[in-house]
Amino acid sequence: MSLLAVHVKHGGKVHDVQLDPDRPASVFKDAVYQVTGVPLDRMKVMIKGGILKDDTDWKKVKPKEGQTFRVIGAAGELPKAPEQPVQFLEGMLTERHPIFEITTPSLVTPDLRNTCYMNATVQVLRAIPELQIALNACAPPPTDIASSLRDLFASMNRVKDTKGTVAPTDLLRRLRVAASQVVVTDTSSTQYIQQDTQECWMQIIDSLKDVLISSEAGSATQKKFVRQYMTTEIRRDLICDEAPEEPMITSSEETLKLQCDISTTTDCVTTGIMETLNHSIDMYSSSLGRQASYIQRSRLSRLPTYLTVHIDRLARGGDSNERAKIMQKVEFPLEFDALGLVTDELKEKLMPARHRLEELKQPRTERIRESSTKGTSALFMNTFTQALSTAMESETGRGTGYIYQSDIMQAAREDHEVHQEEMAHRHRERMEVEGLVDQELRSDIGCSASGLYDLVAIIAHEEAAVDSGHYTAFLKKSVFATSPPQAEKELDWYKFDDDNVSEFSKEMLSTLYGEGDDPSACVLLYSSRSL
Repeated sequence: MSLLAVHVKHGGKVHDVQLDPDRPASVFKDAVYQVTGVPLDRMKVMIKGGILKDDTDWKKVKPKEGQTFRVIGAAGELPKAPEQPVQFLEGMLTERHPIFEITTPSLVTPDLRNTCYMNATVQVLRAIPELQIALNACAPPPTDIASSLRDLFASMNRVKDTKGTVAPTDLLRRLRVAASQVVVTDTSSTQYIQQDTQECWMQIIDSLKDVLISSEAGSATQKKFVRQYMTTEIRRDLICDEAPEEPMITSSEETLKLQCDISTTTDCVTTGIMETLNHSIDMYSSSLGRQASYIQRSRLSRLPTYLTVHIDRLARGGDSNERAKIMQKVEFPLEFDALGLVTDELKEKLMPARHRLEELKQPRTERIRESSTKGTSALFMNTFTQALSTAMESETGRGTGYIYQSDIMQAAREDHEVHQEEMAHRHRERMEVEGLVDQELRSDIGCSASGLYDLVAIIAHEEAAVDSGHYTAFLKKSVFATSPPQAEKELDWYKFDDDNVSEFSKEMLSTLYGEGDDPSACVLLYSSRSL
């Protein structure tokens, strides 16, 4: 059967979703989750005669083109109280208490023999939620890789147990078919060798170029996701250094990444990018009638929502055919300001909104810090500390520290109030800043309206050899959140090492600068700061 364009109604809003009757109902529910934000365990999709289940047979439902499905379920959820109203201190020490568990995103992918480069790439792509929405709404996906990635994301979103894994076997197979460099095997065996994650990233992004984004009703054209959300426009000015009177040559191009080359003077990503944008080249000069030295000055004329930076650690030159890795410390900022890299025209458009965003940064940080002292987490830590102190002072080491259900429910109410108050703050601030955005930028879907970015994901490589070693991914916790951070701990990160996931503090990111034998960041994904 062909795909059906249906509607989903939730919270007074109607969303357009594609329904594939040939695929399980669980896939459709994943698509509903993407547009409504209602978690699958809270979602009820109403159908004639009952509720849509994961294994419901579409042949019995008989969905029709243009049909509207009503969805019930809250997009958020209050913290749950423990099943037992009273918990003793020693029980909290010997058993993992629910309130101390940190919600960890589903694990990704076991290593299918030298596939860590792909596993890391897939995890970082999860830091782009708009991509999953576009893939689910695209009927059908334009390439086999796009289709496989959509299904893989859906499977990963269904995995709630952090001990579970999702094997990306189909994506790996399709990637090896599409990309010749991925099918290289070891000459001494039949096994696939390790690949470059930067090449894998570009191959997957290239396969997504024709994925469309939902257009407004009545729109004559549909825009493409990668072009709108991930593409940077560059203007290049070429000036003859030996003949200043020669007319300047201006050109423009599009790119999916900012290159950070490493020279002996490169100490940070910003410096490396600027050195790559400005450099000398030799070319034929018509006015001099010979080869001459030209200065190429490049500036960004469009900034996307997601800015990808590739740190090039490949050492070139020398007599050896072996590819060497540059083991040099290169720092990267958690907050990236692209204002110094853009054209004067774009800079003028960005200034009003970004100036106000910068003013709002400190108040937002203070509210997050203040909220860390309120609500469930703070109450438990304070009560736990007091109970632990009582236990340590007793002769038996068994104190009388209790935590009562009434305290938990009160803390939950405080959490909810803090959340609602912060959302109200953000709404007022967003409306104010949006009023300052340049009209051209406002109409450019998927562009950055401020030039201010936050680092949300990293791919790092470990080992000195370029053609071997191990890749891991790091994602900011806020990537998996459905609302602005309400506590400082939410600013920390997760580390994804194939099918092992662990917490990674913000302070530990400096270990990825690549000095000596430390892991080195090779792909950085920045997200434009939300208005």
